[in-house]
Amino acid sequence: MDLLTSDLPLDGTLGAIFIGVIVSAILFGLTNLQTFVYFLNHRNESWLGSKTWVFVLWCLDALHLALIAHGLYFYLVTHYGESLALVNIVWSLKLQVVLEVIVILTVETLYILHIWKVFIKDLRLTICSSRTRFIPCIISCFLIGAVAVGIVLCYETYQLETFEDIHRISWATYSALAVATVIDLLIASSLCYFLANRKPGIIKANTVVELLMLYTIDTGFITSACSLLAIATCILWPSYFVFIAVEYVLTTLYVNSFLAM
Repeated sequence: MDLLTSDLPLDGTLGAIFIGVIVSAILFGLTNLQTFVYFLNHRNESWLGSKTWVFVLWCLDALHLALIAHGLYFYLVTHYGESLALVNIVWSLKLQVVLEVIVILTVETLYILHIWKVFIKDLRLTICSSRTRFIPCIISCFLIGAVAVGIVLCYETYQLETFEDIHRISWATYSALAVATVIDLLIASSLCYFLANRKPGIIKANTVVELLMLYTIDTGFITSACSLLAIATCILWPSYFVFIAVEYVLTTLYVNSFLAM
């Protein structure tokens, strides 16, 4: 049964992708704002540090939006009403999966590097206990596993020809999202732990709302929740493209999460 030529409503297929592209475009506007503010506040900073990564992530986010917009245009405009064209997976949607993997792994790597820096600093200040010394090592091991799973997902994606074949690589999709979720939760928990053990004057939050934003945005809890949502929608509605739309949004959320850190 062809997903886009069967009795399945367009609301759950192309409609879901359409909403995903719109939300991603809105979040890309936030990416632009955060990037502009960052360069404004760090104009004298060397390009050898975070400044380069901010620019790289902005470029990747822009390319990601261009790819998913091209895919939407291909199906809704260029081949509007052509059932055979709607069955096949366009090249841009395959490439955006590769880009999604690159963005997620890059952001998670930068988060883990940040955890190592915080851990080493706290270790020198004797803020953290010896029992926490294994935390960065465990997260780093999970990241190595995530790289392997990401490579497999990219390979399997390029073996697909039609949307009907997506169910064949559902195991790779579940694995990639599950590993990303575990890493996000570990990163978020670790950063929350280090933040909670800082001295009162270090966390600059004047209100409960600001503190909540600090813990959720800066530590990556939002990306964790989005990853879980992608898994849930993939399991509940495997024949629909809701999980693809969530993954579109997830990519941009990762970029914004790092920029907010």
